[in-house]
Amino acid sequence: RVYVWSALAISSAMFVLSGIQFLWVRLFVEVWGLNKVVVTVMLLVVTGVGGVLGIVVGPLRIDRLGGFGNAAGVLRSLQELRRFIFIAVLGGIVGTGCLYGKLRGKDAGYARAWGD
Repeated sequence: RVYVWSALAISSAMFVLSGIQFLWVRLFVEVWGLNKVVVTVMLLVVTGVGGVLGIVVGPLRIDRLGGFGNAAGVLRSLQELRRFIFIAVLGGIVGTGCLYGKLRGKDAGYARAWGD
């Protein structure tokens, strides 16, 4: 049962990541006016570093909490995964707020307070 939910969560995360990667270059080139080469390199750096950190640090952290070998370890591991998700959601909310402000400033024509 834990395996099925874990597989579903990973699949959902990969779906969202694919969408972000699809929109990344267009957003930062058209909305922020950044150089396309720089944006593409940053896409590769962010996804590469994030992927490596997730693969290296994630299992070490979960195993340190007890892993999935017994009920107590499963509970601690799932609580830690919930904390990871909470942090990701907070980052998403901040990012969405920044995008909203940037797009609103671009449409309204007033001085932008979002970095340019």
